[in-house]
Amino acid sequence: MSDCDIKGGQSSKRTLKTVFDRLQDEGQDIHLLKLKITDVIIKTLMAIKPDLTHNYRMNQPNDRNF
Repeated sequence: MSDCDIKGGQSSKRTLKTVFDRLQDEGQDIHLLKLKITDVIIKTLMAIKPDLTHNYRMNQPNDRNF
């Protein structure tokens, strides 16, 4: 498998740009798709924020005050 195959979308490993280009060629609104993906990422991070904050604080040296 060569880089040309990957860039041309002829392999199982495609770049995100290749996927977006193909979807756009099929008439999909790529801008809207990217906004929806961003929305899912933000909501996921918001959902796990308490756990991330807790884990961060539990792994700090004892001499720090929060």
